[in-house]
Amino acid sequence: MTTEPLARLPNLGPKSAAWLADVGIRDIDTLRQVGLEEALRRLIEAGLRPSLNLAYALHAGLEGRHWQSLDAAERSALILTMDSLRAAHRDARRLDDR
Repeated sequence: MTTEPLARLPNLGPKSAAWLADVGIRDIDTLRQVGLEEALRRLIEAGLRPSLNLAYALHAGLEGRHWQSLDAAERSALILTMDSLRAAHRDARRLDDR
């Protein structure tokens, strides 16, 4: 079985691909298996501070679309996802600090 490198994913630059590789996501198939939310969670947990634009890029890229083609509902859903992941990370850090 061959896997496509992350560099072939639309919207994804080399820095973002390197970040994903740093958290164990080295190809498009792995990204699909892990899923967008888990990929973003891993990046946040690693302290890499993924942007909302990266969430847009990954979501659209997995569908073979340009990130600017996302409609308002998709963008809103991704904003909520990122907010939720960031809040969960902050909460976990607060518990660890106790």
